[in-house]
Amino acid sequence: MAQALKATAWILLLTIFILTDGPLGLRPTFGHPNAERLLALAVLGFAFSLAYPHRLLVVLILLAGAICGFEYLQYFVNYRHGTVHDIAIKLAGAFAGVGAGIFVSKFAVSALWPSHD
Repeated sequence: MAQALKATAWILLLTIFILTDGPLGLRPTFGHPNAERLLALAVLGFAFSLAYPHRLLVVLILLAGAICGFEYLQYFVNYRHGTVHDIAIKLAGAFAGVGAGIFVSKFAVSALWPSHD
């Protein structure tokens, strides 16, 4: 299970990289771009926090670095542009996802399946 969570988190990160810096035609649209960014990065943060529950500081640094790096790389693609606003939305989503992952792993799981020590 742990290996599957780790693989899922890294595949999501790769997918977000491709959708962020790849051709615009690859990017799906479901609604407002800010809502899409927030949700996508929240899912990514959630996945990484569940995959690496004992390395949350590393997860936050990795996600922040990846988000900033992906946005910076957009300056080298003619039809894309990274902005500080996009970084802020994506960081908020990633950090909210990590927070949700912490909540689920610490509180919700223990409430549903209490240990019988």
